[in-house]
Amino acid sequence: KRLFKLISICLSISMTDRNRATKIVVLCTAWYAISSSQNVINKKLLNSHPLPVTVTLVHMLTISLCLPFVIKVWNVAPPPVFSPSYYLKVLMPLSLGKLLASVTAHVSLWKVTVSYAHTVKALLPLFTVILTRFILKEKHPLKVRSFF
Repeated sequence: KRLFKLISICLSISMTDRNRATKIVVLCTAWYAISSSQNVINKKLLNSHPLPVTVTLVHMLTISLCLPFVIKVWNVAPPPVFSPSYYLKVLMPLSLGKLLASVTAHVSLWKVTVSYAHTVKALLPLFTVILTRFILKEKHPLKVRSFF
């Protein structure tokens, strides 16, 4: 019964929505494949070149150089214009946090097995819920807490 309902919903979707849905599925699949293989490749790289900060900086530089081309090819909307104070107060701390997270991720991949690093990454949502509860005083619905 559910299968027939799912098929009828899929058939009632317009071609534009199907194209959008297909694009989302392809992008999510590509992201998952790249993310999964990146850990193994990074582990091999860090075993032969144990310089996690350098690896992080090269990754970020590569992304910075390639991203404008990808954005142009995929016709992504231009980003909003931010004030200089917004850059200093919001974006710079986020950028430094991203840099710190990347460096520590590369150090952990360098020092421990890939499967252990995957286990730690899988626990990230749990720690996010716990930390937002204690630091930001946010209350999460039971549905979110029940996953843990």
